Amino acid sequence: MNSFEYSYEKSQQEWSPIASALPSVFNSVAISNEFTCDHDLVQASKLYSLPRVDVQPDTNMHYKGIPLGHYEHISLGAGASYTVYKRKFKQWDKVVAIKYIKSPATPGYNEDTSGGAQRLTVLREIHALCLFKDYPTIINLLAWGHSGVGENFSYLITDYAPLGSLDCFLRERKQGLKADCLFQICLDVADGIHAMHSQRWVHGDVKTANILMFEGNPRQGQFMAKLSDLGFSMSLDFDNEDTCYRGTDLYNAPEVRSGRSRRIKDLNPLACDVYSLGLLIWTVFKHGDFFLKGIDISVTDDSLDAQILDSVSAPQILGYALKFANDRASQDEARVLYQVFSACLQVDDKARLPVREIYRLLAWPIERM
Repeated sequence: MNSFEYSYEKSQQEWSPIASALPSVFNSVAISNEFTCDHDLVQASKLYSLPRVDVQPDTNMHYKGIPLGHYEHISLGAGASYTVYKRKFKQWDKVVAIKYIKSPATPGYNEDTSGGAQRLTVLREIHALCLFKDYPTIINLLAWGHSGVGENFSYLITDYAPLGSLDCFLRERKQGLKADCLFQICLDVADGIHAMHSQRWVHGDVKTANILMFEGNPRQGQFMAKLSDLGFSMSLDFDNEDTCYRGTDLYNAPEVRSGRSRRIKDLNPLACDVYSLGLLIWTVFKHGDFFLKGIDISVTDDSLDAQILDSVSAPQILGYALKFANDRASQDEARVLYQVFSACLQVDDKARLPVREIYRLLAWPIERM
């Protein structure tokens, strides 16, 4: 059984009952409560039998790595919604990532910019991670916890990715990765997105920074990629039709980037994910470089604002991608990438193929190897 068959059967046989039981928590009234995240963790833990694990509290935990017994919290960084550490858990004899949910007590927290939107992001991630728990190409949520000692904080415990995010992984290795490895990484990402789409969930922010890398692959290959950062994800069954597709401007589909409307009732959100997947695949085969780098336009670095794309039309982006595919040294590699880009990067969202078909295109060269 190949990976696609596995993901399809799992989604049909196991996930549908869970998805139908998923409570609707995505409304403005619910997130106005300061304790929504804590309450929702409790509810999610009951619904999905998610275990609670208590971490020894420390009021300095938001600031730096601290010794806990003979183990240590080591800072991995911080984002808008979480402060993240890694720690070896003696209960499981493994290193895990602990994502502390930012609260008004967290240094740098801004209620005006972090308040309701931040809590909604956390709620989305909690439910998405619970729904897709234990799926091989989506980061695994192991447990949760809450401490009322000192600074009140809640946290999620997930698998720790020793190889970091895909963007860093690619840049650190540059030309050292062969085509079969690159195809396998893209296949893993497509598999995770297909798992979400099969349950009418949208990832909402597909890019290399939101993919985590692990050693070993049960199917084949040296590495395994897993979707992470599901805070922008959306349920097409439970979300309000005015919910907006957010993403990252530089990797968003042209209909999202245009700014006319980001509401899911005005878009095909699944096709928006597919477009972003196409740009991710292009980036992977450029070994982490910005997909437009090296093209004879005034774009050289992905750190520039997405407004740089104003000078490049969506048809031009597709044309550049197809030229990149045709220029590959391997004829098989060129043919597959040409088909993938043609399927993902169409200007008309209705012309983009579903991710299920993208998976099949990416699987072909791996099956031949």
